[in-house]
Amino acid sequence: MEPIDAPLDLDHLVARLGRWSAGRGPLYLLLAARLRRLMDEAALPPGALLPPDRRLAKALAVGRTTVVAAYDTLRQEGRLVRRQGSGTRVARAALAPEPSRVAGAARVTGSPHGGGSTQVTGSPQVAGSARVPGAPQVAGSPRLPGSPQVPGSPQVAGAARAAGSPPRGSDAPVRPAGPRVTETSNPLFLHLLEAPDDVILLSCAAPAQPPPELAEAYRSLVLPDGDLGYHPAGLAALRAAVAGRYAARGVPTEPGQILVTTGAQQAISLLTRLLLAPGDEVLVEAPTYPGALDLFREAAAVPLPVAVGPYGIDVAEAVRLMERHRPALAYVMARFQNPTGAVLPPLAGRRLVESANALGVPLVDDEVLADLAFDPASPPERSLSSYGEVIGVGSLSKMVWGGLRIGWLRGPAHLVARLARLKALHDLGSDLPSQLAAVRLLDDFAPVLAARLASVRAGHDHLRAELARRLPSWSCAPSTGGQTLWVRLPHGDGVSFAQLALRHGVAVLPGSTADALGGSLRHLRLHFLAPPDVLTEAVRRLAAAWAEYTPDPAPERASLHAIVV
Repeated sequence: MEPIDAPLDLDHLVARLGRWSAGRGPLYLLLAARLRRLMDEAALPPGALLPPDRRLAKALAVGRTTVVAAYDTLRQEGRLVRRQGSGTRVARAALAPEPSRVAGAARVTGSPHGGGSTQVTGSPQVAGSARVPGAPQVAGSPRLPGSPQVPGSPQVAGAARAAGSPPRGSDAPVRPAGPRVTETSNPLFLHLLEAPDDVILLSCAAPAQPPPELAEAYRSLVLPDGDLGYHPAGLAALRAAVAGRYAARGVPTEPGQILVTTGAQQAISLLTRLLLAPGDEVLVEAPTYPGALDLFREAAAVPLPVAVGPYGIDVAEAVRLMERHRPALAYVMARFQNPTGAVLPPLAGRRLVESANALGVPLVDDEVLADLAFDPASPPERSLSSYGEVIGVGSLSKMVWGGLRIGWLRGPAHLVARLARLKALHDLGSDLPSQLAAVRLLDDFAPVLAARLASVRAGHDHLRAELARRLPSWSCAPSTGGQTLWVRLPHGDGVSFAQLALRHGVAVLPGSTADALGGSLRHLRLHFLAPPDVLTEAVRRLAAAWAEYTPDPAPERASLHAIVV
C-alpha cells in the first residue's frame, strides 16, 4: 500500500482514541494500547501518517514525552516507522505481536474498545433529487429522490458546491461540503461502545433508569393475534396517541401525519436521507445537537450555522441566510435548545416559520426536550407547528428512558408516507412490544411526566449548587427546562480540559463538539440526570482536574470532536 501523504485528521484521531486514559498503568502504555487497537481494526491503515508528537500531545493534554514514548513502544513492536523529515507512519507489516507479548505492557481496563473508523468516499451517492427551477418548494413537499437533475437546479448547484464551485450566478464564496463520512467519528456514539468502567458520564444526557410505570406496561402488554408485527409507519394505536398529544397542544393532527421511528435519531436520519443530497446546504443552530451534525456530515451537506443566544436562534440572521441560500433543510430546537437550554419567544418562532414556508425551506423542529419544563404551572409555549408547516420530531427517550427506543415525526401525510417507505427499507418497522408499551404509558402519562420533571428540576438545582461551591469561577445561567447546563470556563478550552477531566474519572462534552461555527471553545455541556451523590462526586473530580489544569497560552482551534458519550 502506498504511503498516505496527508496526515490523519487530528480531530478524528482524538475522537477515535476515546477514553484511552481511563485504564490502569502509565499513560504512554495506555496510549500505545489504544493506537494498537485502532491499527488492528484498520482505523489506522498501513502507511497512514500520524500527527507530530507535539500536536497530538497538545490535543490530548499530555506531555510530549508521553506521545514520544507511546510512538517508540509501537516502533519497537514493528507497528510504526519513524524517520526524520518523514514523520511517523503506520508500518506495512502484517500482524504485529499480541500486546500481551510485549515486555512491560500495562494492564488496561476499559480502554481498548474504541469505535470504528471514519471512511471517506470520493464520490458520495445519497438518495436525493432536484427541485425544478422556479417551482416553489414548501415544507412537506420535498424533492423526489431519483428525479432528473435540471441544469441550474439547487441539486446541481449543490453538486457544484460539493466539488468546490459556487452555484451558477452566485457571488457566494466557495464553501466545499467536505468529505462524506460513512461511519461515525462522533464520540457521542463511539463511547456508547466502550466497556463499562468507573468514569462518571456527564456527557450522555438520558434518564439513569426506567420508571416503574414502564416495567408495569411491559408486564401487562398483550401481543396481538393475527398480526405479522411489521408496521413500517408505526402501530395504528401509537400513531393515534401521538397525534392526540399534538392536538391537545393546539396542533390538529391526524394519525396519518405521524411516523413512528426507532428514537428521534432515526427520524432525523430519515429526513436527512430523503431531503439532502451531497453539497446541499442545511441551516443549523450553533451550537446544536451533535448527533444531527453527524448525520448531515454523512450526507455530505454544507452547514449554514446561525448563532444561538439567550433567547434561541438569531431569527433575523436565519431569515437572511434562507433568503440568500435557500437551504434544502433547516434544523432548529425552539424549546429548551440542546445544549444551551434557550427558549425561542413566540413572535420570533412565528417569524421563523412564516419565513421558511414563504421561501420553500423545509423546517424541522426537534421537540425531544419540549415537555421538560421545570415549572409545571407555567403556561405551555406554542409549538412551532401551530404557526405553519413544520416537521416536528419527538421521542420518549428523554421523558421516560433511553432504552425505550420510541420516537416519532409529525408532518404532511404525503411526506410521512414517503418516509415510511424509506424506513421499510431499513427495519420494516420499530419494535412492536415497545410500541405497545408506549401506548400504555401515553394513556396515563401525566404521573410519569410529573415524576420526571421533579427529578430533573432537583438535579438541576443540585448540580448548580455543587458547581457554585467547588468551582465558583465557572459560570452557567440557570435553565427553565431541559436536562443540561451550558457552562463557560474562565480560561482555557473545553477540549483540552475534557482530556484532563477524563483522567480524573469524569467525561464531559466540550462545547466545540456541537458548534459548526467552530466556536463555544470555552464551554462545556453537563447533564444533571444522575443521582445527587453521583453529581456531587462528579463535581469533586472536576474540581480536582481544574486545580491541575494549565491551558496552553495560545491554543489552536479546538477539536470538533471530544470526550463525550
